[in-house]
Amino acid sequence: MSLSWNTKWRWNTTYSADSVEWCPIEPYRDVLVCGTYQLDNKEQEQTSPKQKRIGRIYLFVINDNITEISPIETIDTPGILDQKWSQWPIQNHPTLATVTSDGTLQLYRLIDNNGKLSLKFWFDHMVGENVLALSHDWSTNKTRSEEPTMVVSDSSGTVTVMKLIGDNIQSLGTWKAHEYEAWIAAFNYWNTDLFYSGGDDCVFKCWDVRMADVAVAVNKRHQAGVTTVRSHVDKEHQLLTGSYDEKVRLWDCRNLKTCVTDADVKGGVWRLKWHPNKSDIILAACMYGGFRILRANEELDVICEYMDHESIAYGADWKQDASSIVATAGTSTQDYGFAQQQTERADDGTRAGREQFVSCAERRVGGRRARQLHATDSILTSSLQLPSVASPPRPVASAVGGTNSVLVLSETNIFPY
Repeated sequence: MSLSWNTKWRWNTTYSADSVEWCPIEPYRDVLVCGTYQLDNKEQEQTSPKQKRIGRIYLFVINDNITEISPIETIDTPGILDQKWSQWPIQNHPTLATVTSDGTLQLYRLIDNNGKLSLKFWFDHMVGENVLALSHDWSTNKTRSEEPTMVVSDSSGTVTVMKLIGDNIQSLGTWKAHEYEAWIAAFNYWNTDLFYSGGDDCVFKCWDVRMADVAVAVNKRHQAGVTTVRSHVDKEHQLLTGSYDEKVRLWDCRNLKTCVTDADVKGGVWRLKWHPNKSDIILAACMYGGFRILRANEELDVICEYMDHESIAYGADWKQDASSIVATAGTSTQDYGFAQQQTERADDGTRAGREQFVSCAERRVGGRRARQLHATDSILTSSLQLPSVASPPRPVASAVGGTNSVLVLSETNIFPY
């Protein structure tokens, strides 16, 4: 029983690629968006007191008929720091939410004009002034609603919960959740009154929208900033967290005092995604540790890794069908703008575990990091085969971030035991 990863294509995103998301709605599951950001050098030259970030959304259609990848649409935006498709159509349209470096939540609709697809800006909502909006989640990943709830975290440590009603946003509350950046906020998809947050203060929390200011549970076991949280849509009480401390943790959400098990993935964990059809398989973007696939049984086991792109692994998503197609995004250190923002606040000597992580990461990559300083950002497609007990592996394709725009062919084989 083997698992292989075979590179097919790479596409240069120009700006740093940090987010990729497949549309989950039929018949648009071939649609992929890639979000990017970059520090605006013009603003820096003007000695602006606030660093401005610019970004782009790239819209792709990736199917069996393509011979190379190229976006069908490019949209200039503020820096994109996270994006999520609604799992269900809203007002009859597939809907994409993005959060940006100017503190806004932006909503887009996927428009199908006789087979010609495009993203149309719907409206935006200011989350906060002088903050970066860092993460977003929909409440409706499991249960459909025409008026879904959303949660957004930001760089001030605040988490905001809001409801989409018609063409407007109604705020349901804000929580000063963390002392420093609230890197992530995500819902419990089985009980959407509950949501989770993780921050640069190394704290993981559970909140209830019906209880103002008081966390339902607080866990301080992470040894560095908590960067990602993911509820399982098929297994009610399973929950994942990732951290700069280079561990993926599996939790039973009924007991957040200690995790069920964990795995060392050799890099700070930026995003985690459950496989849409194989409930025990996890995709992880592990920053300097590359991309990894894990299996969650009684233990968390790494069953495959991909390192050939030689970039910082940020975005990751499974295509929402039976094909096991993966999309991931990476960025070089040429534009380390998103990472730089982690150190922009005044130095009061209490930067939690982040500096420890950065130091560890720099030691780990050694000379390779110096080579990355001159690299560019790209989106790369590759072929992945997931092992199956019932049937032989089938070839699929994925998109991953890389360090230049040349074609890369690679294949990785492992034999899980």
